[in-house]
Amino acid sequence: MTRPPVALAHDYLTQLGGAERVVLALSRAFPGAPLHTTVHESGTTYAELDGLDVHTTPLQHLGPFRRNPRLALPLLAPAAGHHRIDADVTVCNTTGWAHGMPVTGAKVVYAHNTPRWLYQREVYPPPGLAADGERQAVDAVEPGYLLTVARLLPYKRVDVVIDAVAARPGCRLVVVGDGPDRERLVARVSSAGASDRVRFLTEVSDAGLRWLYENAAALVTAAQEDFGLTPLEAMGFGTPVVAIDAGGFRETVVDGVTGLLFATPDAASLGRSLDRASSTDWPKAELVARAEAFSEASFAARFHEIVASVRADSTR
Repeated sequence: MTRPPVALAHDYLTQLGGAERVVLALSRAFPGAPLHTTVHESGTTYAELDGLDVHTTPLQHLGPFRRNPRLALPLLAPAAGHHRIDADVTVCNTTGWAHGMPVTGAKVVYAHNTPRWLYQREVYPPPGLAADGERQAVDAVEPGYLLTVARLLPYKRVDVVIDAVAARPGCRLVVVGDGPDRERLVARVSSAGASDRVRFLTEVSDAGLRWLYENAAALVTAAQEDFGLTPLEAMGFGTPVVAIDAGGFRETVVDGVTGLLFATPDAASLGRSLDRASSTDWPKAELVARAEAFSEASFAARFHEIVASVRADSTR
Protein backbone atom coordinates (compact mmCIF):
# COMPACT_ATOMS: atom_id res chain seq x y z
CA MET A 1 0.00 0.00 0.00
CA THR A 2 1.37 3.42 -0.99
CA ARG A 3 1.91 5.67 1.98
CA PRO A 4 0.18 9.08 1.95
CA PRO A 5 2.22 12.10 0.88
CA VAL A 6 1.21 14.07 3.98
CA ALA A 7 -0.03 13.10 7.46
CA LEU A 8 -1.00 15.37 10.35
CA ALA A 9 -0.32 14.93 14.07
CA HIS A 10 -1.68 16.73 17.12
CA ASP A 11 -1.31 16.21 20.88
CA TYR A 12 -4.96 15.41 21.70
CA LEU A 13 -8.35 16.37 20.31
CA THR A 14 -10.56 16.95 23.33
CA GLN A 15 -11.21 20.69 23.55
CA LEU A 16 -12.19 23.86 21.71
CA GLY A 17 -9.25 26.18 21.22
CA GLY A 18 -6.85 27.91 18.89
CA ALA A 19 -4.55 24.92 18.47
CA GLU A 20 -7.50 22.76 17.43
CA ARG A 21 -8.58 25.38 14.91
CA VAL A 22 -5.08 25.21 13.44
CA VAL A 23 -5.60 21.45 13.06
CA LEU A 24 -8.76 22.22 11.07
CA ALA A 25 -6.87 24.72 8.91
CA LEU A 26 -4.18 22.12 8.22
CA SER A 27 -6.81 19.53 7.32
CA ARG A 28 -8.25 21.95 4.78
CA ALA A 29 -4.79 22.72 3.43
CA PHE A 30 -4.10 18.98 2.97
CA PRO A 31 -7.46 17.33 2.22
CA GLY A 32 -7.56 13.62 2.95
CA ALA A 33 -4.41 13.63 5.08
CA PRO A 34 -4.74 11.18 8.00
CA LEU A 35 -4.70 12.83 11.42
CA HIS A 36 -2.82 11.16 14.28
CA THR A 37 -3.37 12.00 17.95
CA THR A 38 -3.24 10.39 21.39
CA VAL A 39 -6.99 10.64 22.19
CA HIS A 40 -10.07 12.09 20.48
CA GLU A 41 -13.31 12.88 22.27
CA SER A 42 -15.73 13.99 19.59
CA GLY A 43 -18.29 15.57 21.90
CA THR A 44 -15.89 18.08 23.41
CA THR A 45 -14.03 19.40 20.37
CA TYR A 46 -14.95 20.73 16.94
CA ALA A 47 -17.48 18.58 15.13
CA GLU A 48 -15.60 18.98 11.83
CA LEU A 49 -12.86 16.75 13.23
CA ASP A 50 -15.26 13.80 13.26
CA GLY A 51 -15.19 13.70 9.49
CA LEU A 52 -11.42 13.31 9.28
CA ASP A 53 -9.40 10.11 9.13
CA VAL A 54 -8.34 10.14 12.81
CA HIS A 55 -5.89 7.59 14.22
CA THR A 56 -5.43 7.34 18.00
CA THR A 57 -3.23 5.53 20.51
CA PRO A 58 -4.37 2.77 22.92
CA LEU A 59 -5.19 5.53 25.45
CA GLN A 60 -8.32 6.11 23.37
CA HIS A 61 -9.91 3.01 24.93
CA LEU A 62 -9.86 4.55 28.41
CA GLY A 63 -12.82 6.91 28.83
CA PRO A 64 -11.40 9.07 31.64
CA PHE A 65 -8.30 9.83 29.55
CA ARG A 66 -10.44 10.85 26.57
CA ARG A 67 -12.55 13.15 28.71
CA ASN A 68 -9.58 14.67 30.56
CA PRO A 69 -6.17 13.97 28.98
CA ARG A 70 -4.43 15.70 31.88
CA LEU A 71 -5.17 12.59 33.93
CA ALA A 72 -2.95 10.68 31.50
CA LEU A 73 -0.08 13.16 31.64
CA PRO A 74 2.65 10.61 32.55
CA LEU A 75 1.44 8.36 29.70
CA LEU A 76 0.94 10.85 26.89
CA ALA A 77 4.54 11.22 25.79
CA PRO A 78 5.23 7.45 25.88
CA ALA A 79 2.00 6.82 23.97
CA ALA A 80 3.04 9.31 21.33
CA GLY A 81 6.50 7.79 21.22
CA HIS A 82 5.06 4.38 20.31
CA HIS A 83 2.62 5.66 17.68
CA ARG A 84 4.32 5.26 14.30
CA ILE A 85 3.19 7.40 11.35
CA ASP A 86 3.81 6.23 7.80
CA ALA A 87 3.82 9.17 5.37
CA ASP A 88 6.23 11.06 3.11
CA VAL A 89 5.92 14.13 5.35
CA THR A 90 4.24 14.41 8.76
CA VAL A 91 3.15 17.87 9.91
CA CYS A 92 3.06 17.97 13.71
CA ASN A 93 0.88 20.68 15.27
CA THR A 94 2.02 20.54 18.87
CA THR A 95 2.41 22.09 22.27
CA GLY A 96 3.77 18.99 23.96
CA TRP A 97 4.43 15.58 22.45
CA ALA A 98 2.94 15.04 18.98
CA HIS A 99 6.33 15.89 17.53
CA GLY A 100 7.67 12.82 19.37
CA MET A 101 5.64 10.42 17.22
CA PRO A 102 8.07 8.33 15.13
CA VAL A 103 7.71 8.74 11.38
CA THR A 104 8.89 6.86 8.31
CA GLY A 105 9.40 9.98 6.23
CA ALA A 106 10.25 13.60 6.98
CA LYS A 107 8.76 15.65 9.81
CA VAL A 108 7.68 19.30 10.01
CA VAL A 109 6.92 20.64 13.50
CA TYR A 110 4.56 23.59 14.02
CA ALA A 111 5.12 24.34 17.70
CA HIS A 112 2.81 26.52 19.79
CA ASN A 113 3.87 28.40 22.92
CA THR A 114 7.59 28.32 22.23
CA PRO A 115 10.14 31.13 21.70
CA ARG A 116 9.13 32.02 18.16
CA TRP A 117 12.40 33.81 17.48
CA LEU A 118 13.93 30.31 17.25
CA TYR A 119 11.69 29.54 14.27
CA GLN A 120 10.80 31.13 10.97
CA ARG A 121 8.91 34.28 11.88
CA GLU A 122 6.66 34.22 8.76
CA VAL A 123 4.82 31.00 9.48
CA TYR A 124 1.82 32.44 11.45
CA PRO A 125 -1.31 30.48 12.40
CA PRO A 126 -4.44 31.67 10.60
CA PRO A 127 -7.51 33.09 12.30
CA GLY A 128 -9.64 30.07 13.11
CA LEU A 129 -13.09 31.54 12.40
CA ALA A 130 -13.75 32.86 8.90
CA ALA A 131 -16.00 35.91 8.62
CA ASP A 132 -17.82 34.62 5.55
CA GLY A 133 -20.04 32.11 7.31
CA GLU A 134 -23.48 31.87 8.85
CA ARG A 135 -24.50 34.25 11.64
CA GLN A 136 -26.94 33.48 14.43
CA ALA A 137 -27.97 36.08 16.98
CA VAL A 138 -27.35 35.19 20.62
CA ASP A 139 -30.41 35.44 22.83
CA ALA A 140 -30.61 38.34 25.28
CA VAL A 141 -27.42 40.01 23.99
CA GLU A 142 -27.76 43.50 22.55
CA PRO A 143 -25.03 44.85 20.20
CA GLY A 144 -22.42 47.24 21.56
CA TYR A 145 -20.89 45.05 24.29
CA LEU A 146 -17.21 44.34 24.90
CA LEU A 147 -16.18 40.78 24.08
CA THR A 148 -13.66 38.36 25.56
CA VAL A 149 -13.10 34.93 23.99
CA ALA A 150 -10.81 32.70 26.04
CA ARG A 151 -10.46 29.54 28.05
CA LEU A 152 -11.18 30.51 31.64
CA LEU A 153 -7.74 29.96 33.12
CA PRO A 154 -5.87 32.34 35.47
CA TYR A 155 -3.20 33.29 32.93
CA LYS A 156 -5.88 34.59 30.56
CA ARG A 157 -6.47 37.45 33.05
CA VAL A 158 -10.19 37.68 32.42
CA ASP A 159 -10.45 39.07 35.95
CA VAL A 160 -8.62 42.22 34.77
CA VAL A 161 -11.21 42.72 32.03
CA ILE A 162 -14.05 42.13 34.49
CA ASP A 163 -12.65 44.69 36.94
CA ALA A 164 -12.25 47.32 34.22
CA VAL A 165 -15.80 46.78 32.98
CA ALA A 166 -17.26 46.73 36.50
CA ALA A 167 -15.74 50.16 37.13
CA ARG A 168 -17.59 51.61 34.11
CA PRO A 169 -21.38 51.60 34.61
CA GLY A 170 -22.01 52.07 30.90
CA CYS A 171 -19.97 49.04 29.83
CA ARG A 172 -21.28 45.55 29.13
CA LEU A 173 -19.13 42.44 28.72
CA VAL A 174 -19.73 39.07 27.09
CA VAL A 175 -17.28 36.33 28.10
CA VAL A 176 -17.16 33.33 25.76
CA GLY A 177 -15.37 30.30 27.15
CA ASP A 178 -15.22 27.81 29.98
CA GLY A 179 -12.61 26.43 32.32
CA PRO A 180 -11.57 25.90 35.94
CA ASP A 181 -11.50 29.65 36.68
CA ARG A 182 -15.17 30.16 35.83
CA GLU A 183 -16.56 29.91 39.37
CA ARG A 184 -14.05 32.44 40.70
CA LEU A 185 -14.77 34.87 37.87
CA VAL A 186 -18.54 34.63 38.32
CA ALA A 187 -18.09 35.35 42.03
CA ARG A 188 -15.89 38.34 41.18
CA VAL A 189 -18.60 39.77 38.93
CA SER A 190 -21.19 39.30 41.65
CA SER A 191 -19.07 40.94 44.34
CA ALA A 192 -18.51 43.92 42.05
CA GLY A 193 -22.26 44.32 41.59
CA ALA A 194 -21.96 43.87 37.82
CA SER A 195 -23.96 40.68 37.29
CA ASP A 196 -26.48 42.52 35.12
CA ARG A 197 -23.71 43.75 32.79
CA VAL A 198 -21.47 40.68 32.42
CA ARG A 199 -22.71 37.58 30.58
CA PHE A 200 -20.86 34.24 30.58
CA LEU A 201 -21.44 31.96 27.58
CA THR A 202 -19.90 28.50 27.79
CA GLU A 203 -21.30 26.94 24.62
CA VAL A 204 -21.48 29.07 21.48
CA SER A 205 -21.76 27.77 17.92
CA ASP A 206 -19.51 29.17 15.20
CA ALA A 207 -22.55 30.98 13.80
CA GLY A 208 -23.19 32.52 17.22
CA LEU A 209 -19.54 33.47 17.63
CA ARG A 210 -19.53 35.20 14.25
CA TRP A 211 -22.54 37.24 15.37
CA LEU A 212 -20.80 38.11 18.64
CA TYR A 213 -17.62 39.25 16.89
CA GLU A 214 -19.55 41.33 14.38
CA ASN A 215 -21.76 43.09 16.93
CA ALA A 216 -19.14 43.81 19.60
CA ALA A 217 -17.80 47.29 20.24
CA ALA A 218 -14.36 45.76 20.74
CA LEU A 219 -12.58 42.54 21.59
CA VAL A 220 -10.68 42.87 24.87
CA THR A 221 -7.85 40.67 26.15
CA ALA A 222 -5.32 41.05 28.94
CA ALA A 223 -3.62 37.67 28.45
CA GLN A 224 -0.01 37.54 27.32
CA GLU A 225 0.03 35.21 24.34
CA ASP A 226 2.82 34.05 22.09
CA PHE A 227 0.47 34.80 19.21
CA GLY A 228 -3.25 34.83 19.99
CA LEU A 229 -5.88 34.14 17.33
CA THR A 230 -8.89 36.02 18.69
CA PRO A 231 -7.70 39.56 17.78
CA LEU A 232 -7.33 38.54 14.14
CA GLU A 233 -10.71 36.83 14.22
CA ALA A 234 -12.27 40.03 15.58
CA MET A 235 -10.54 42.25 13.02
CA GLY A 236 -11.84 39.99 10.26
CA PHE A 237 -15.34 41.15 11.24
CA GLY A 238 -14.28 44.81 11.36
CA THR A 239 -14.15 44.85 15.17
CA PRO A 240 -11.27 46.70 16.89
CA VAL A 241 -9.12 45.14 19.60
CA VAL A 242 -7.97 46.38 23.00
CA ALA A 243 -5.08 44.15 24.07
CA ILE A 244 -2.12 44.05 26.43
CA ASP A 245 1.06 45.50 24.92
CA ALA A 246 2.97 42.21 25.04
CA GLY A 247 3.66 39.01 23.16
CA GLY A 248 2.06 38.33 19.82
CA PHE A 249 -0.43 41.20 20.07
CA ARG A 250 2.42 43.57 19.24
CA GLU A 251 2.61 41.87 15.85
CA THR A 252 -1.09 41.60 15.05
CA VAL A 253 -2.63 44.76 16.52
CA VAL A 254 -1.56 48.04 14.92
CA ASP A 255 -1.83 50.48 17.82
CA GLY A 256 -4.18 53.34 17.00
CA VAL A 257 -5.20 51.80 13.65
CA THR A 258 -6.77 48.39 14.32
CA GLY A 259 -7.01 48.74 18.07
CA LEU A 260 -5.21 49.90 21.18
CA LEU A 261 -2.42 48.32 23.23
CA PHE A 262 -2.48 49.03 26.97
CA ALA A 263 0.70 49.03 29.01
CA THR A 264 0.13 46.92 32.11
CA PRO A 265 -2.25 44.05 32.99
CA ASP A 266 -4.39 45.95 35.48
CA ALA A 267 -7.88 47.39 35.41
CA ALA A 268 -6.72 51.02 35.52
CA SER A 269 -4.46 50.71 32.45
CA LEU A 270 -7.06 48.72 30.53
CA GLY A 271 -9.82 51.11 31.56
CA ARG A 272 -8.03 54.12 30.07
CA SER A 273 -7.75 52.29 26.75
CA LEU A 274 -11.42 51.26 26.88
CA ASP A 275 -12.39 54.91 27.34
CA ARG A 276 -10.23 55.92 24.40
CA ALA A 277 -11.48 53.08 22.20
CA SER A 278 -15.11 54.01 22.80
CA SER A 279 -14.53 57.51 21.39
CA THR A 280 -12.50 56.40 18.34
CA ASP A 281 -13.88 55.87 14.85
CA TRP A 282 -12.38 52.59 13.65
CA PRO A 283 -12.19 52.14 9.85
CA LYS A 284 -13.59 48.71 9.04
CA ALA A 285 -11.62 48.37 5.80
CA GLU A 286 -8.28 48.68 7.60
CA LEU A 287 -9.33 46.19 10.25
CA VAL A 288 -10.38 43.60 7.67
CA ALA A 289 -7.24 44.18 5.60
CA ARG A 290 -5.07 43.55 8.64
CA ALA A 291 -6.79 40.24 9.31
CA GLU A 292 -6.44 39.20 5.67
CA ALA A 293 -2.67 39.62 5.92
CA PHE A 294 -2.77 36.58 8.25
CA SER A 295 -5.36 34.65 6.26
CA GLU A 296 -5.79 30.89 6.08
CA ALA A 297 -4.95 31.05 2.37
CA SER A 298 -1.54 32.55 3.20
CA PHE A 299 -1.06 29.96 5.95
CA ALA A 300 -1.89 27.07 3.60
CA ALA A 301 0.29 28.41 0.80
CA ARG A 302 3.28 28.72 3.12
CA PHE A 303 2.79 25.20 4.45
CA HIS A 304 2.57 23.78 0.94
CA GLU A 305 5.89 25.47 0.16
CA ILE A 306 7.49 23.94 3.27
CA VAL A 307 6.11 20.44 2.68
CA ALA A 308 7.11 20.49 -1.00
CA SER A 309 10.63 21.55 -0.07
CA VAL A 310 10.93 18.88 2.64
CA ARG A 311 9.64 16.14 0.32
CA ALA A 312 12.08 17.20 -2.37
CA ASP A 313 15.00 17.13 0.05
CA SER A 314 14.01 13.72 1.43
CA THR A 315 13.96 12.10 -2.01
CA ARG A 316 17.39 13.31 -3.09
